[in-house]
Amino acid sequence: MHLYLSSGKAWRGDFATEDGRVLYKTMSPRVSIGGGPISITKLQRESGNSVDNYVPLAEIQYYTKIRLNKLRFKKSTIKIGNTDIAAKDLLKVGHTKLWTTGYGERNYDAPDGKQYTWKIGINKCNLFLKDTETLVATFHRKNILSRGVETASLEIFSLGEHMVDEIIITFVYMERLRKEELRTRFSAAGDKIGGSD
Repeated sequence: MHLYLSSGKAWRGDFATEDGRVLYKTMSPRVSIGGGPISITKLQRESGNSVDNYVPLAEIQYYTKIRLNKLRFKKSTIKIGNTDIAAKDLLKVGHTKLWTTGYGERNYDAPDGKQYTWKIGINKCNLFLKDTETLVATFHRKNILSRGVETASLEIFSLGEHMVDEIIITFVYMERLRKEELRTRFSAAGDKIGGSD
């Protein structure tokens, strides 16, 4: 299953099927100094109704703090239904790596009783069955060099098709984390090269 993003930002856009049917929408402020909310809604079709109706699926409230040139997502929460969960409890920190190879891992205990690991790379996030190389979902970035229309997409393999909602929620959080981490690291590298004012 491929879900195509209307923008390169998973936290602000639509996730649509190949035929253009929008299944999920994400919204967040354009400017969010120190963090902000990300709302995720899901298409809910009632029988006999041809109008698209989007209902709340989750809200991510993330807070960023930079300390010693290192990004911290402090006190971030993910609200699913009426339950607020600390992001650090839902997505537990796994192995960390050097910034040249990736930013580390976050482990997720899914409702299906299995454990999954989001591996955060410089260019994308991938979801694996924990302690295996079995790919569950992968993000394909927009190819700006392609002459054709190559949009960003989230590919969910058959192993994850029973938990698409959970993958969308955790992916949006992980992609925002990856992007903030990348921005922080390049900003810190620029300060070291060019100095600071």
